[in-house]
Amino acid sequence: MLIIPSPDRLPFHPVLPGGWDAFIWHHQRVKVRRGWAKDGLVWVPIMQMAAAYQASATGNGFSAQAGATSALSISGSERAAIVLFYIADTGVSGIAVTVGGVSCTAVSGATVTGNGITMALYVCVNPPTGSQTANATWTGTSNWLIACIQATGVDQTTPTTTGVSVGSASGTSQDVPVTSTSGDLTVTGNFCSAVDTAQTTNKTKRTTDYACLDTGNGTGTQTHTWSHTLTNMQAVGTNLKAAGAAAPPDQFAKVLIKASPNA
Repeated sequence: MLIIPSPDRLPFHPVLPGGWDAFIWHHQRVKVRRGWAKDGLVWVPIMQMAAAYQASATGNGFSAQAGATSALSISGSERAAIVLFYIADTGVSGIAVTVGGVSCTAVSGATVTGNGITMALYVCVNPPTGSQTANATWTGTSNWLIACIQATGVDQTTPTTTGVSVGSASGTSQDVPVTSTSGDLTVTGNFCSAVDTAQTTNKTKRTTDYACLDTGNGTGTQTHTWSHTLTNMQAVGTNLKAAGAAAPPDQFAKVLIKASPNA
């Protein structure tokens, strides 16, 4: 029997896009004849792609009916974007959010309203590559903030799996628990009544503004903790689902084995 030790030592490439990164590698035993492996096909279990942070941008303004972030460079495959939209008026209507001209959808459960503000997360699937902006329009006139992060390796059918909102915190920190699985990317947004950029997080802060975004690596329930010296904070959160995460364990990819010496 020929034991294939690792993918980097094989003289072939898997059929699926993404190369060996698309697979969980398990040693495969291939029948041999006269010291050589026969050409043939083996089945290799598919691995989910990990959702990964790629780029971010933010922007804010006053007394307007539309706003946009600065430009962010969108790239990679299995793309998705999360947009944090904050508006200093609970009475506005007709909110529409886009990234690179592609419409976003509000993340269910990830909206918080109170203390004269509304803040929500939106998700955009497959935004175009290149230099893009996240934009919002609404009916009414208000101060606003938009922050955006782009990620790769995100499920294109069900990009988010949970939405979280946390009301006004009574203390100098605020916990935002987000349910996830291995390979996912958790995202939360935080607003502080200090209206400055001094919030800190126990995860990775991705945008710096008076409302901020951070990300965490998905594994079970991830608790994002935002901190500030003032007490009035509000937060929202969601989970970006890794591409292929829902594939059953018996799903395999067909891979061509070319003849090679029997080591």
